[in-house]
Amino acid sequence: MHFHNFYELELIIEGSGFTCLNGKRFNYKKGSIIFLTPKDFHNYEIQESTTFINVQFTFDVISKPLLFNNPFAYLEGDLYDKTVKTLELLGDMNTNLKTENACAGKLLQAVFSLVTPCFKSQETDVIIPADIKMVMAYVNVHFKENPSLEKVASLVF
Repeated sequence: MHFHNFYELELIIEGSGFTCLNGKRFNYKKGSIIFLTPKDFHNYEIQESTTFINVQFTFDVISKPLLFNNPFAYLEGDLYDKTVKTLELLGDMNTNLKTENACAGKLLQAVFSLVTPCFKSQETDVIIPADIKMVMAYVNVHFKENPSLEKVASLVF
């Protein structure tokens, strides 16, 4: 069981097994997509040799906060194919997804535009103002640093 100080998006290309995310166990297979935040503890139990695409990035690369109730979803058919092609194109750029690489950031945003409907978003029931989403995302990433109220408030002026 481990966690990271960055986000991860993982798409299973082949294989099967289980992943444990924050105490919940999910059965993964081809087409499974997993979105991990810096607060997520996770591990894998591989049953069948597994190949996956893994994209690691920091909060500054994405243009808006990503908040999902469920970090696990399945992609099928055309949606799976488009997501794989876009992630492969992103991988071909051989980049760290630094903020200054605008093209890589746009490709990552395109991936999230494709897959976001597959995840159950917290935004389905309540409309959350953009500044509050920014604060939520910041605290989500930096909670281990125990950010001050002043620091968080400075994000939204």
